Amino acid sequence: MQETDGKWSKEGSRNHQGYGPFDYAGRKITKVEARLHNIRVFGRYDYPELERLGALEDDDNPAKSPNYHLKVIRQVKGSPDFYLSVFVNTKAFFPQCSIEIHPTRDIDSETYKTFLIWLNQILPNLMVSKVEYAIDQFCLDQASAEVLFWVYMRCLHLGYHKKAKMPGEDELKQEGGKRGLAYEIDRHHKVYECGGEDRKQDGGWDLTDIDRVRLKHRVDRAKLKDYGIAKLADLIENPRFTVLNLHRWRFMQFLKLRKLPKFWRPYPNENQVYPLETPKLEAIRSRRESDNVAEYIANYKKLVRIEFRVNKAMKAFDWQWYNIK
Repeated sequence: MQETDGKWSKEGSRNHQGYGPFDYAGRKITKVEARLHNIRVFGRYDYPELERLGALEDDDNPAKSPNYHLKVIRQVKGSPDFYLSVFVNTKAFFPQCSIEIHPTRDIDSETYKTFLIWLNQILPNLMVSKVEYAIDQFCLDQASAEVLFWVYMRCLHLGYHKKAKMPGEDELKQEGGKRGLAYEIDRHHKVYECGGEDRKQDGGWDLTDIDRVRLKHRVDRAKLKDYGIAKLADLIENPRFTVLNLHRWRFMQFLKLRKLPKFWRPYPNENQVYPLETPKLEAIRSRRESDNVAEYIANYKKLVRIEFRVNKAMKAFDWQWYNIK
């Protein structure tokens, strides 16, 4: 699927045993699950108090911020299903500690909520600075996940955003190497191929371990507070998955405007070595040229079933979370 030039033409749009790429992608999704991924909290706690969570170890990598010293807790006392990155800073005017929560396997709602309740009891008054909302679309195999990834590349619409890119080393797959394909929009939205958290190695997955496409929406503190999530206790009470994500992941096509490409035609792109044929980049470029692009964007109805399953998974998450006591 790396060669994209002819993939979306009218003549070549039907493949994979008689199905077009859009039909094929939807039919190969075996299940869709919404989940919380990484979460960051902060508070006024120093090393002796943080040792309640588990043994602090120096991290192998340099600190992400010059103002903080980074340690990790690989064996969390509250649960073996998480590890923690702990940032500590005793300077004035800074949060004294910041804790990033990372699942070590595919975590269900009950496991995550139980852990957060335990964490809130051990370190009360923690505040929330970041939540990553993830939707995993499981596929039959890695090839099916790759097709679905390219469908998102070709059709995804997230409203008004300024940047979209294939980040860093994820641009191309390396033979025998790790990492799948990834696509980012304005830092807060990411679509990428992945496998189970327990199979992750060195920041990526062997291609043979890829079994899904993940949609990830990172929501930072300012927006979380607007929706009533300031303290960890607020997040435990209601993560507001559906409110913050419903109808966010939509598919689009252009209509009527002559200077924009028809749906099945290639999109112009400055990067000729690795063209990203995505309407998002085309919409960004056209908007810069003062075209009113919004009125020429329509939902792509062939993919409405995928959208429906994604939105249904969000609602199922909120229902399950609410019913965990």
